[in-house]
Amino acid sequence: MYIFAITPRRNESAWIRFKLELAGTDITCVARRLGVSQPAVSQVVSGRSHSARIEAEIAKIIGYPSWNAMLKAVRSGAA
Repeated sequence: MYIFAITPRRNESAWIRFKLELAGTDITCVARRLGVSQPAVSQVVSGRSHSARIEAEIAKIIGYPSWNAMLKAVRSGAA
């Protein structure tokens, strides 16, 4: 079951990219790992599209149980 994902804001997209770098990966590596295109991952990170699979993988890499939990933590200042 897919629950509607929160759309990241511009500053949150930058935070996601930064956290991926800190985890030793980037959008291209995420795309390769999932067998999807780099633009597909980039569009999810920027909030232009949604993919439960890509969102879940990014949240997992950054250390959150879900995409929504990750963005809620960022918005509450707990990240």
